[in-house]
Amino acid sequence: MRLMDRFNVLRSGGVIDRDTYEQLIRILDKLEIHRDLPISDENGSGLMVYLGLMLMRFKRNEVSAPMASELFEEFKVHKSYYSIALEVIEEIEAMIDLHIPESERQYLVANIFTILDPDGKK
Repeated sequence: MRLMDRFNVLRSGGVIDRDTYEQLIRILDKLEIHRDLPISDENGSGLMVYLGLMLMRFKRNEVSAPMASELFEEFKVHKSYYSIALEVIEEIEAMIDLHIPESERQYLVANIFTILDPDGKK
């Protein structure tokens, strides 16, 4: 299933609203074109679905529970990918004009790593 098809399924199923759908499209375009991140259906669906669910949680004034600290520390070891992930998150924050809480940032880092290191070699 293509990412756009996935967005349409989420929207038609009432999981995300129209505003969130449009934000996801803008974020995807920015990451693919301006950031030159190779987002495919295989590696990017987790990130994009997570973003959609996160944006909907924000509308309900909810946030995810933090990731287990020992698990999150494993991402920090890979400094170059971790740095890129933080830059991407800052760009997303600027696009949605919201500060993303730390617990949500942790899961975004994990999803961005899937794009940066799809084979999990790092």
